[in-house]
Amino acid sequence: MAGAPLMQVMQAFQGREAPTTDYSVDLTPPWSVEDGIIEEFEFDLPLASKFFTNKAVCSACILPCIWPCLPCAVPCMRANNVDIVYGLWVAVSPENIYIVRRRRKASCRCHCCDEGEVRKVIPIANVQDVMLTGPAGTAVCCFVQNVLHTVEVQTAAAGGQSGGGETGANQGSVGTLIGLKDPKRFRDVVLALRREARGGAVMPRQGGGAPDQQTMVQMLDTNKQILETLKRIEQNCGRRGGA
Repeated sequence: MAGAPLMQVMQAFQGREAPTTDYSVDLTPPWSVEDGIIEEFEFDLPLASKFFTNKAVCSACILPCIWPCLPCAVPCMRANNVDIVYGLWVAVSPENIYIVRRRRKASCRCHCCDEGEVRKVIPIANVQDVMLTGPAGTAVCCFVQNVLHTVEVQTAAAGGQSGGGETGANQGSVGTLIGLKDPKRFRDVVLALRREARGGAVMPRQGGGAPDQQTMVQMLDTNKQILETLKRIEQNCGRRGGA
């Protein structure tokens, strides 16, 4: 039945819990059956929202000319950063990395300032490396502690150049994700999918554990082929030595 796969996808990927502050983004997963999503990666939503809000407020406080506007600007800053964080999604299929930023309100939250949905697809085959940067130091003149991990997906098209932004859906050749809960898991899955696409190891399973039966069978077959090849080489060497 055509509806069965769609129901499975909807059951596998649940919507996000609504934040306690004002927001405008759609909190339901943006994936479709055609995307072939096999794993979705979560962000530390409350922590990231607080960090970006504090960063925006501290940046505004540096300029005395903005102080009279802060009572009106701070609620907009808070809501805008909640929309940025809660509207960001990332997942992988066997072939691609999907980064989606939902349509959201921006600036003064008027309809004329709305920003449209951004959908970025990074082919797994193009991934050169996934760089992880842990939190350290402070932002905005030492007022805001850096508490979020940063992940950069470097592709062959990027040529080693950096790019990105706090939205995680930049227009360059590199995808930058800030605030993932488990950045190491994301890196391991992406690199394992890349190896698998090139005929290497299979993707690690969520939570670790022993390999499944199919993987064990593949490993035994490979070892058997290697032993048979070594035996043939040994026999050929023995014949040449006897001659």
